Amino acid sequence: RFYDINMIKNVLFIPNLLFFFSICTLQLPTIITSFSALRDLQGPSSVKPSTPSPHALSPPIKDPVAFYVLKEKLFSVSGEDFNVLENGKRVFTVTGSNKVPFGVGGLILDKLEIKNAEGKKMCSVERRAIALKTAYDVYSPDGKSCICKIEEEVLPTLTPTFKFFYEPENNPKPFLKAVGSFSSCNYDVYARDGSVVVAISRSFVELSDKNDCYGIRMAKGVDPAAIVALACVIDEVHDEEKDSKEKKRKKK
Repeated sequence: RFYDINMIKNVLFIPNLLFFFSICTLQLPTIITSFSALRDLQGPSSVKPSTPSPHALSPPIKDPVAFYVLKEKLFSVSGEDFNVLENGKRVFTVTGSNKVPFGVGGLILDKLEIKNAEGKKMCSVERRAIALKTAYDVYSPDGKSCICKIEEEVLPTLTPTFKFFYEPENNPKPFLKAVGSFSSCNYDVYARDGSVVVAISRSFVELSDKNDCYGIRMAKGVDPAAIVALACVIDEVHDEEKDSKEKKRKKK
């Protein structure tokens, strides 16, 4: 019996087409979320210009908006080694070392070093061993003085909150405050006047990159090294929360 080859092709094509559309339907919320995050980070900016601090760790952003990518290195021994890129070019590197026994000011658990594109050390970020909640101290390049502090909010809050202080100010009110979500990994960073000066998100890169990778949009006047330090601390706490939940799940 003669069969039309085109008819056979159509019969075989239809199930494959239906399967393709079913996969797209299942992934549609993730795809929409990812492209929305990319649009929000790179599209028209809602971040407001910031007044530069005289105690900034690095030269402030000069453009109306700067977009950085904080990307974990492929072979990261500590899990806290990052390249920071702008338009594909490296502007900072972050090198981490876990469970360092001793550091400036006493016992520390984690330590990060932030260097600029030329390899010059900008600061070190060291975790305090004794604190009510997660806290890191930021030290000068020579390690002799604490110049900044990053502390997780001690008081109960609806969403995870991190505070950034410049130590020379001796001001109990944080210079910056990051508020966001561990589950979606999205954070807005607020200045003292309540305006959003930085947006941090990693949801738009999760489809294509298994390593930790954040998009950071910063307004004019923002201290980029301070934001990189803040983002690294948030990432560390996020990973700890994720590991803790996984251990509890396995015990059940």
